[in-house]
Amino acid sequence: MKKGFVTVLPEGEMIRRRLALRDLGLSERAINILHKRAPQLCDAEIARRRIENLRKIGFTDPLSVVESQPFVLMRSEKVITDRIAFWRSWCSILDPHVSIFDISQCRAQIFSAMTQKVHIIFLITQYIQKEVTISRICNIVTLNIESVLIAFAKNPKVDLLKLRHIAKTHILVPKDATWQEKALLIREIKQKLPSCIYAEYISLVIASHPKIPMQTIIDLLQ
Repeated sequence: MKKGFVTVLPEGEMIRRRLALRDLGLSERAINILHKRAPQLCDAEIARRRIENLRKIGFTDPLSVVESQPFVLMRSEKVITDRIAFWRSWCSILDPHVSIFDISQCRAQIFSAMTQKVHIIFLITQYIQKEVTISRICNIVTLNIESVLIAFAKNPKVDLLKLRHIAKTHILVPKDATWQEKALLIREIKQKLPSCIYAEYISLVIASHPKIPMQTIIDLLQ
């Protein structure tokens, strides 16, 4: 039933969904985390199919993935498959024997971070090529991308560990900064960034703000 733009669940449906998710093997903790991300939770049949999809994709213990990262139940099979392929293509450059399935068991970034943001980080590692590990890449992906770009522009010769430290502790972009304010900060350092990285940043801003005309974003950043 819908009231305006909000779908209202039938009486008792929320309790039934919680019980059904528990029957699938999810803990109360995981259900509560999912509930915060998806207020109406997830239909049990959809959840069951997505857990099975994880198994088909290659996860030997899909329930443990869902338990550690419940929001994967909000991702379609295509999204998960595309994310795994994207990370594998980059990580295999660092380690041909890497198991993305093993990494993704404990690294939510693989499923949650925007691919444009991850692409920027991997591009930066191509220029640094010092102290680059998959774990450090995953750690730096969690930071504000504008802080990372500013740190890189000002310290292009530091290793990845130092870059993360600088971005995290010395270059703090205000949390309440608008996308325009963030974009202007990056435009100021445009000349210090490789063109491929700057172009990927434009793509990230466009993808992050689908309701804003693309040309508006491009005009601001050029």
